[in-house]
Amino acid sequence: MARCPKCQAFMPDGVPFCSQCGCPLTSESAASSMGMPPAGPGMPPPMGQNPPFYPNGMPGPYPPGYGAPQVPDYLVWAILETLLCCLPLGIVAIVYASQANLAKSVGNYAEAMQNANTAKTCIIWGVVGSVIVIGLYILLLVIGAAGGL
Repeated sequence: MARCPKCQAFMPDGVPFCSQCGCPLTSESAASSMGMPPAGPGMPPPMGQNPPFYPNGMPGPYPPGYGAPQVPDYLVWAILETLLCCLPLGIVAIVYASQANLAKSVGNYAEAMQNANTAKTCIIWGVVGSVIVIGLYILLLVIGAAGGL
């Protein structure tokens, strides 16, 4: 058991922060609270007193700004597609883009990427389909005008 140097609360070994006050527990503070001399330069820390390494001193799988995969946000494009191009595929794209943002916010990056890619596919198909339909409409107008209808 380690002891917090700030509030003197007992903490289990290997815990990087005090659960009472949030003070970082280093191997030196844990060793001094147990009456052991701190590890000198070139000496390993006492057995069981080595807290796990967290980048930026923060626990968790992906601290903010460190190593978290970038998941694209297609919500704006999905809304624009719904308003300007294809309503059915736009609604599906909005649903998948929202699910991607939700999965990203809870840290499920694999599901977030899958939903974002599905939203992107719906957006692309909606825009391509709308361009084809508008192109056919213009072609039929030109043919109709040339035929004197």
